[in-house]
Amino acid sequence: ERYLEFTVQDLMVVPAATLDLSDQMDQVMSKFDRTQAWNLPVLQSGQYVGFVSRSKLFGAYRNWLQAVSEE
Repeated sequence: ERYLEFTVQDLMVVPAATLDLSDQMDQVMSKFDRTQAWNLPVLQSGQYVGFVSRSKLFGAYRNWLQAVSEE
């Protein structure tokens, strides 16, 4: 019953930055570098549509480098 004393607002963390669905990768990386966050929410027209993790970006970049080096 003690958990009833807390609300989501008491426990949530406000994101240091948000990403827009149309942000270019240089903007995205700049926000990750500036905030040192590992996850940032993605918005479209001010509405939450998902999140991106720094790890996912690094993985995608690594895959791209591998594909380019094989050409």
